[in-house]
Amino acid sequence: MTRLQSRLKISPSKLDDINGILLNPDMEIITDFLEVVAKYGTPEEINAKANQARKLDNLLDLVNKACPGLIEQKRLSGVIVIKSYLGELFLTPRKHIFAVFTNNLFYSW
Repeated sequence: MTRLQSRLKISPSKLDDINGILLNPDMEIITDFLEVVAKYGTPEEINAKANQARKLDNLLDLVNKACPGLIEQKRLSGVIVIKSYLGELFLTPRKHIFAVFTNNLFYSW
């Protein structure tokens, strides 16, 4: 264990204090947080949804919904000037951003 790593150690008394807060049914902020989490499912369900959302097909669907025609534009020319989409995406269309789809990957600069 490195010196820096050893600084990460949490003493048993501090862990007891943390557990006392996390497990206290009268701790309103924790119960409010758990209610929000419960709306979206268990941690396993939330992580499964996040894994689904990260899949390329789902990301491309989001791009297509946010910027209709962008995928078709990419198919036709391979290079897309997306200044017209910046207002929707970033709300500050200051300059051209060029985007290129290569092997199903989206690059922009």
